[in-house]
Order: sequence, then structure tokens, then C-alpha cells
Amino acid sequence: EKISNNERENENPISLAEPAIYEPHIVILGGGFGGINTALTLPSLPWANDNNCRIRPKITLVDKSERFVFLPLLYELCVGDASLEEVAPTFASLLEGSGTGKNEGRSESGGLSL
Repeated sequence: EKISNNERENENPISLAEPAIYEPHIVILGGGFGGINTALTLPSLPWANDNNCRIRPKITLVDKSERFVFLPLLYELCVGDASLEEVAPTFASLLEGSGTGKNEGRSESGGLSL
């Protein structure tokens, strides 16, 4: 049986008047040195789409803990030569004003558990 073009158009109607909404989202797994550096650098990059209109992605850092721990300074914290905020600042304080969000969670078997 032959199907006309009109019948094909009615099978899956697509409205060209309403463009698809694309909201890019970058998820960074892990708040170690690489993750925190990426989370702080990405918002400052010049983002653009095909029409040279700026489109900034939502950026989220996912880590199971509340703090970024700088392990080389743990000894100084233990002997009282450094404060907790110097050795293990919260992700919230590090990311404040950067435009990057933080979720506590962990990756499990290729999926994401938040």
C-alpha cells in the first residue's frame, strides 16, 4: 500500500513554530583536584551555539562528601598549625560565586545516585 506525503506528516507531527528547548548540563563526578579545578574553570569559558548566541550550560559537581580535603595539610590540622577551613574547605565555600552547583551523591554501576 502506498502512503502519501500528507499521511506521513500526520503520523508524527512536528511543529516548526516551536523550537526544541536544549538546556545543556555538565555533570562533574568527583571533587578531587581535577573535579574542583574543572568546576571552577568551566563557568569562565566563552560558551556559544551555532548562532553565536551565548548559551551557558548548567554545571554540577557531584561528590559524596561535603568538603574538599587537602591531604598534605592534614598533619598541620592535627597539630593545630592550620584551621579546618584551610585544610578541608567546604565545596559550598569553594564554589561560591562560580555559577557551579554541588550535589552530594556517588556514581554506582554507571548510573548516578543522588
